[in-house]
Amino acid sequence: MVEVSYSIPVFGTEQTPYDLPNAKVLMYEDGLLWDSLSYQSFGFENGVFASSKPVERAKSYSISVRHTNFEEATAVAQVPEPVAPSQLSWVQPGGMDVRMTLPGLPPKRYYYLSFMATESMGWEEKIYFSSNSPFLEFDSDAGVDLGDGEEIFEWAYIRPDIMGGSSKEIIVSFSPEFFIPDTVFLDLYILEEDLFKQGIGLNAFEIGNPFAEPEQIHSNIVNGYGVFSAYALTRTEVQ
Repeated sequence: MVEVSYSIPVFGTEQTPYDLPNAKVLMYEDGLLWDSLSYQSFGFENGVFASSKPVERAKSYSISVRHTNFEEATAVAQVPEPVAPSQLSWVQPGGMDVRMTLPGLPPKRYYYLSFMATESMGWEEKIYFSSNSPFLEFDSDAGVDLGDGEEIFEWAYIRPDIMGGSSKEIIVSFSPEFFIPDTVFLDLYILEEDLFKQGIGLNAFEIGNPFAEPEQIHSNIVNGYGVFSAYALTRTEVQ
């Protein structure tokens, strides 16, 4: 899916929606035309350009966004290969700690980890967790302070330089104050560098705070702003 919109000045007074439903959005796979994306509106202020065709792993995709009032905007992304953890298990039966081994990351690929809990009625919710493993990185904006300097977090990420190209064993802990184990899944994402950099920038951006420092949000769009990127997801049940 692709969102296409235009910018207005910070103190602009324009009240019309900012999306461009009459733009032309083309995607190419390994240099050949892959699809012309169609505009879909779901009753919200902005719609999206979408395709029902599945992308393929390890292939390169490029995008062209054209509109009579603007220069053509282009970008390139590659779909990463999904990665599954090995030896994913509870450290002790009925415990609160999970051990896993993650394969080494190639350059410009990042791990993004989150955990989900489900039950028989279909309820699903993110689980907060913590870790003393030196490879995991957390952001306090995505955490909960339990007091006494202890925090738990919604997600963590790992940079390729920290992995050093080799596998690492990681242990994470769930807080009994927030979670009673039922069925637990690890959602393990492999992010392209462009998507990772944009996510870190958006997370640091303090929206609505007039005293916040400016934050440079990463972009890989030629003749525009934003990110055209991809990720791969593997969901694995903790045994």
